Amino acid sequence: MSTELLDEDGNTMTDEEKLALQDGDVVTVRATVKNTHPDAGKEIVYDHLTLVPEDDEKVKKYPTAGLDILTGAEQTVTVDGKAVTNASGQPYDVSGEGIPFGCTAAGNVITYKAKINNPDGKSVTVGQRMSDDFFGSKQYSGAELIPAQPLVPADPEKPAGEAGKDYHYTRTSPNENGWNNSDVAITFYPGDFNQFYIKDPEEGTVHATLTSEKEPLLYTDETETPVALQAENSESGAKSVRNDDVIKVDKVPPTLTAASPAPALFGFRRAAAPASAVTLADNLSGIWKLERYDTASKEWVAAETFDLPTEGAEKGNGKASESATINQNGLYRAVDAAGNVGEATPVSFNAPPSVTPTDPEAPALEPEEETDGGGLRHAAASDSMSEYIDKTAPLYGGRFTLEDAAELMAQRYGFASNVERDDSLNYTYAITQKGVDVSGQGVDTTQAGSFVVVCTATDADGNTTTLYLTDTLIDPDAPPLVERQEEGTPPVGPPFDPLKPVPQPVIKEDTETGRYHAYVYEQIAEGVREPGVYGGSLTGEVAQQIFAGRYGFVSQQGDGELHLSPICVTQDGKDVSAAGYDTAKPGSCVISQTATDSRGNKTTVYLTYTFLPVGSPPWVAYDPSDPTVEPGSELEEPEIVEDWINGTKYATVTDRLAQTITDPPLSDGWLDGEELRAFLRSRYQFTSAQPDGMLKEVRFAVSRDGKAVEGIDTTQPGEYLIAYTLEDSAGNRTSLFLQYQLKPGAAGGLAPDGNSSGGATPYTGMDGGSGRGADGHCPIHWLALLGALCTLLYWLGRKTFLGRGRHGLTLWDAALLALAGGCAVSLAFLARCGLDVPALLCWGGVIFMALWNLSAEKKEEEREGEAL
Repeated sequence: MSTELLDEDGNTMTDEEKLALQDGDVVTVRATVKNTHPDAGKEIVYDHLTLVPEDDEKVKKYPTAGLDILTGAEQTVTVDGKAVTNASGQPYDVSGEGIPFGCTAAGNVITYKAKINNPDGKSVTVGQRMSDDFFGSKQYSGAELIPAQPLVPADPEKPAGEAGKDYHYTRTSPNENGWNNSDVAITFYPGDFNQFYIKDPEEGTVHATLTSEKEPLLYTDETETPVALQAENSESGAKSVRNDDVIKVDKVPPTLTAASPAPALFGFRRAAAPASAVTLADNLSGIWKLERYDTASKEWVAAETFDLPTEGAEKGNGKASESATINQNGLYRAVDAAGNVGEATPVSFNAPPSVTPTDPEAPALEPEEETDGGGLRHAAASDSMSEYIDKTAPLYGGRFTLEDAAELMAQRYGFASNVERDDSLNYTYAITQKGVDVSGQGVDTTQAGSFVVVCTATDADGNTTTLYLTDTLIDPDAPPLVERQEEGTPPVGPPFDPLKPVPQPVIKEDTETGRYHAYVYEQIAEGVREPGVYGGSLTGEVAQQIFAGRYGFVSQQGDGELHLSPICVTQDGKDVSAAGYDTAKPGSCVISQTATDSRGNKTTVYLTYTFLPVGSPPWVAYDPSDPTVEPGSELEEPEIVEDWINGTKYATVTDRLAQTITDPPLSDGWLDGEELRAFLRSRYQFTSAQPDGMLKEVRFAVSRDGKAVEGIDTTQPGEYLIAYTLEDSAGNRTSLFLQYQLKPGAAGGLAPDGNSSGGATPYTGMDGGSGRGADGHCPIHWLALLGALCTLLYWLGRKTFLGRGRHGLTLWDAALLALAGGCAVSLAFLARCGLDVPALLCWGGVIFMALWNLSAEKKEEEREGEAL
């Protein structure tokens, strides 16, 4: 049996004519059957011809598609050229009762009409079955009457072949779930077809028609829209098959909500918290995955993947809400079926490791906790302990190492993980001292001080608990410390710089007890006022308030126990605490107090309080808090010269300082003017005796070998003279001359004569030597004195033998005295040492007296002439 498709009139069609058939066109189906049995002869076998019914297992191999069999008056059924009808006079129905015929060896031709009904453009096929009426045997035949014209899509990112031929359209590729999370574009490429339709798959309504690749159809809004895609060649009438698709666009990321984390509990071991759940939600494509950031690989990995339907209307769609169980702290995010990624959310259900003191009597630790950006929880707790050093049997064998740290922590504390799935812990240790990591070398336990032992316990999640244990090594013989109070303007007493430390103590042996005690020396000054400060009397009560605002005593024994002696105010060695020191008179008193700790160690503070007389030049003293000042040292009394003309006072203060060249060098190898000024203000205290307390700099100079220099090269040996002059509001001046020596060697802080830098023999520039300035004598004041002597000799000579026959001030006298005055002024600009100014003033005084005397003599001569 064979099957053919003819036109409505029964004529054979070409392939082109078949492709041009449209829905509704009527065609003729012709079946040719023949009894091929070799003994058939003229035997007739009665059969029925039908379409292969749906309940026949061969229907999949011989389907009928794209055809509607005509009925009634539209149908004509012929057998061997003759129209046949059933008993009712109606054409036989090949899709129902079938067409009866007698099969012969000569063959039979059976035709019937059908109408094309192929809206999806698929292939038009017919499947026929011939059934033997007597024996029930069956024969099948099928044919593709009109071939399908495929509609080929392509990936817009990598299309293959010729557009319009090898592929007809592109569509923004969806993900594996059929979703897009960005705009979807459908682009048609004319070629085999010239029109492209986007239709409603149910109703067939055309949503859009595309005719050019330049005008794609865009889906920009969130949607879930089924579509039917089909192309047509309007010239030939050919249609493509219909491709069904669902445009699914979801651009909104999903959300993840976590419950509150479990609290971190310290002081006792709590049971590990059970895993907790998070809720994932998405309003369109649904939830697909829960991802966790893996810190090891630095990538997002799937913590849980939810099953999505693989068929049906919900194919590729997730649920609007899902719950997931979390048993590991970290950074999590939700992913919806469209591939949208939710915000990374820290999930921190597991508390950090707990730490508990092994001593049940020890107070509970009070940690501070924070959660990092990755959802890991970190706790930090602090504790302290103290130990007495023993130099004969040193603690930890004389050096505390990382091995000691691990053993100490294991003895004092117990750590436990709060991660249920894995309770392992990893420990790391470190040792710091004064903020510096000393884990490598450890800590010398023969010296007093403190260090911090750091233990960090890390659980399987990466949560950490860090314990900082401060271990204070106490010297049983260490006297109390003296600290500066934080407020620099106390209620009672002069202000001070709270950032400057208290001077280093002087340690002395108590001959009676054999113990060593500390003595702190400090001095302050201010001018005498009217009325005197503190109501005119500095009593013990006032002194106590001054000390309270200025100092604080701290025991180094770790117990905080201190006993303070009564405050004492002495003047010239006599106790005046009750009567008080008269602050309206120049002089000084000493305020002292002693602090004694629980082991009998003592520290005494001596504060020398000086009241400067009115009109005295600015006061200069060491600032004992400066590291270049030896504890307990003092400057020698200044040399003061008074100008007998106007009463202005000039003080000269000299000092020496020797330092060794260091590596790296001081101040990166160069001390400039500003750095030297700062050094002077740190090493010395400057105080005005005037009520306004004002001081101004009138001279700053640095010289070497008598030549001015801009600064000091701290990489090379040398000697320098630093001159620094301050003037108060009354014009009184104090000049500080510091001989500064840099030398190679290891003995720093010593003066050139080998004495301590503080309190050394004052340097005046007159100690001889072959050079000038810092290395030899100062010529300025010697020249000034020589000039004064020459002027005086000229004046006396002018009054005696040089003045014979000449009376009064002559032009020659005026010229010589003017020249002398000019020389004196020139030397004034070169003045360096404390004797220069007095010598120049002396010379100026002689010049002035000579001018005055000679001028008066001339006027006397004129009066005598008038009288005659």
